[in-house]
Amino acid sequence: MLLLHLCALLICLYLGEMGYAKDTAPVIFVLAVFLTGFFTNGYLWSLLGSLLSVFVVNYFFTEPFSKLSFSGPGYPITFVTLFVVGILTSAMTIRSRDQQRLRAENEKERTRGNLLRAISHDLRTPLTSILGNADSLISNFDALDEGMRKQIFSDIYEDAGW
Repeated sequence: MLLLHLCALLICLYLGEMGYAKDTAPVIFVLAVFLTGFFTNGYLWSLLGSLLSVFVVNYFFTEPFSKLSFSGPGYPITFVTLFVVGILTSAMTIRSRDQQRLRAENEKERTRGNLLRAISHDLRTPLTSILGNADSLISNFDALDEGMRKQIFSDIYEDAGW
């Protein structure tokens, strides 16, 4: 926040040398407040940046220069505008980050579900075959000849390995 506002001040002082600071300073500091809200978390830094911007614009770029004067005609508008920009930018940034977090969580849950479904399918197929073959052995053990029993045992072993 301080770095953004320092940059805004330096830009405005440079523009002041060319005679443009009085008109552009409030806009540049609105941008600094916006960027502060965008790059920080929560409302605190935006509100502090808004307050700092009000004082800096008032002190450096509002008549009487180099003095704080809270009675100028544009002061209330500048004050309210900077605070509203800070609050709205923070709110939008917080909402955007929350939505990104929710999207990431949803994608993670969807991937997890797909993985579990795939694993479940891969396990059910051989288990179904093992159950069927084991049931055949239990139900018909005496009726099956030795070769058929060996084949069923072999199928169970292969399905279990798969």
